[in-house]
Amino acid sequence: MGVPARSSDYGLLRTLWPQKSIYEILLKTSPTIGVFRKDTEFREVSRKIGVGYSSPQGIGYSFPDAKEAKSASKSKEFAITQKSLYGAFSLEGLLMRRAESDKSIVVDPMKRESKNLLHTWMRELSRTVHGNSGGALGRISVVSTTDVTLTLYGDTRAFEPNMLVQSATTDGTSGSVNSGYVTVSSVSRDETTPKVIATGNWSTGIPAVATSDYLFRRGGFGQAITGFDAWNPSWSTSSLPGTLLGVDRNADPLRLAGIPLDARTLSPRRAALRAARLVHENGGTPDLYIISTVDYENLANELQSAGMLRYSQVPAQGIGKFNFGIKYDAIQIMGPAGPIDCLADPDAPAGIGRMLTKDTWVLGSMGELVHWMNGANPDGQGMLEDAADAVEFRCVGDFDLYCEAPGWNSRVRLS
Repeated sequence: MGVPARSSDYGLLRTLWPQKSIYEILLKTSPTIGVFRKDTEFREVSRKIGVGYSSPQGIGYSFPDAKEAKSASKSKEFAITQKSLYGAFSLEGLLMRRAESDKSIVVDPMKRESKNLLHTWMRELSRTVHGNSGGALGRISVVSTTDVTLTLYGDTRAFEPNMLVQSATTDGTSGSVNSGYVTVSSVSRDETTPKVIATGNWSTGIPAVATSDYLFRRGGFGQAITGFDAWNPSWSTSSLPGTLLGVDRNADPLRLAGIPLDARTLSPRRAALRAARLVHENGGTPDLYIISTVDYENLANELQSAGMLRYSQVPAQGIGKFNFGIKYDAIQIMGPAGPIDCLADPDAPAGIGRMLTKDTWVLGSMGELVHWMNGANPDGQGMLEDAADAVEFRCVGDFDLYCEAPGWNSRVRLS
């Protein structure tokens, strides 16, 4: 919608959702976001993160040799900037006018819509935290008239009815998005033929749509946060990781882009232990292994068959002044540097594991991770829409994910 004409005087959202209650909804939605450290004082235009890849080498078996070998540390500086993620919902004007004499009338619809919006907002963040900042939500394997078949069944979680969707030939880290968009009518979540069905023809809404295109939420091309697959991408000696946030990581890809491990020939448990060993050998302390629900099931089955299944709980980290009693169930295995909590995240892509040194990751936000936006009237957030008889409510978060030691983390290819 266009610019709001004026604000309403309803401050009910603040009463229904104090900031701690908002966070509790968010953290229950995403275990990955929950367990990471949060910094709500990320207010700089650009935060500089220095990542070292060579320590001083002034060591010798005689003092002259040590003196001659003196060298300075080497590091690269990543410049982190916030990405914004907005949310909005509306309530009809007639309902709001009725509530002028009895505010209880509006409580249930406002609570329902605001809670659902917060869930949608958090699921978007939860999905993109696993990505590469391009914002792709899935990929097309077959284009039909009103529907497209997705390459991966798990990607159906990213799509909902009424969602506006665009496509592109690239994953959002390069190139440009195709013109036009479609509106999702329904989603077929069949494991063999996962489909996204549009309200009209895909080729009418997006004339250039084609097989192998990537799909995006409208406006999301290249706008997502710097997720796991940006900090710890898939790379090899013949295909180096290249540049991230202005830093050429090819100078020392292992320490600047993390450890890639192809574990497709290993069992789930052996894959986790191999990744943990590599992280520990490179200086990290592996203590968190994030996998999809499918890969979690495979790991649990192997451990149960071997009589080694052991459960643990991982507490959610506090956010600013707020602390929570939320805990996430996990499987615990013993690694070379201590216990490792294996955490299932339904938004994690199947076939990719993340063996992490948890304390190297920070989700930095400019103020509250997400909050309701103030209207012109400080007593409320509702604003009359200028083109409809409705009152609009908005939320926003400004944040990014950064890693202080990419080399202490591993991307594990499981399938």
